[in-house]
Amino acid sequence: MAAQRILVIEDEAGAREALKSLLDEEGYTVATAESGLRGLERVSDFRPDTVVCDFYLPDIDG
Repeated sequence: MAAQRILVIEDEAGAREALKSLLDEEGYTVATAESGLRGLERVSDFRPDTVVCDFYLPDIDG
């Protein structure tokens, strides 16, 4: 079975990379985005099974 694909949308680089690292270690395929608008773009090209999104983003809210 293929690994679940998770998109992490978080504007704080440290939190974004920490969550990506944790999910990678658990065997998930992870992509990240640093803004809400970039996250919307990544949904189209990455096709995630799950999105983990910060509620307070500078460009658009989660």
